[in-house]
Amino acid sequence: AQLTTIDAANTTGTLTYTAVSDTAFNLAANVGGYVAAGVNVTVTNAATIAQLTTIDAANTTGTLTYTAVTDTAAALAANVGSYVAAGKNVTVTDAATIAQLTTIDAANTTGTLTYLTVSDTVAALTTNAGNYVSGAVNVTVTNTASMAQLTTIDGYTTGVVSATSITDAAATLAADVGGYVTGAVNVTVTGAATIAQLTTIDALTTGSLTYGAVSD
Repeated sequence: AQLTTIDAANTTGTLTYTAVSDTAFNLAANVGGYVAAGVNVTVTNAATIAQLTTIDAANTTGTLTYTAVTDTAAALAANVGSYVAAGKNVTVTDAATIAQLTTIDAANTTGTLTYLTVSDTVAALTTNAGNYVSGAVNVTVTNTASMAQLTTIDGYTTGVVSATSITDAAATLAADVGGYVTGAVNVTVTGAATIAQLTTIDALTTGSLTYGAVSD
């Protein structure tokens, strides 16, 4: 904005500058073409990988200074251009897998890593390598889990643990300790169930109820 104002005031006069400091949005949009070859650029807020790529291409040999990157887990883990680097603070804008968080964390080393949701398989989430399921992080289990596995995951975080499919014994599902059989969760009973147990389970969820044997 300042360069635009100055440029408009001096009309045909030359405008010489060596550095530009602005938001990621303004620098990437580059209205007026002020982010040019050799100009040193400082980004004053968090930028996406795409914005940094655009700015970097415009200022060519100029320096590019920034402290924070914010993007999807896929973009941050892929890290095209290596903008997720040592000391950079990173914010993940969507659900990330344990593997993606591990990759991002290794790239930004001492920088902070902020995320709200982890989405992964039950095996990855119960193992919880790197302890990324912690604090108040919300968790989505992407495949079928047992009640015990959900309890383990729930013990890592005060956030919401969501599953789309649960498989377990009838007694365990009917007892529903932890309240995991809820909403539209699909349920599979692994052994024989009584009519009462099936009735209880069916009332807990609007999802499908699959069972192979009834004993009563």
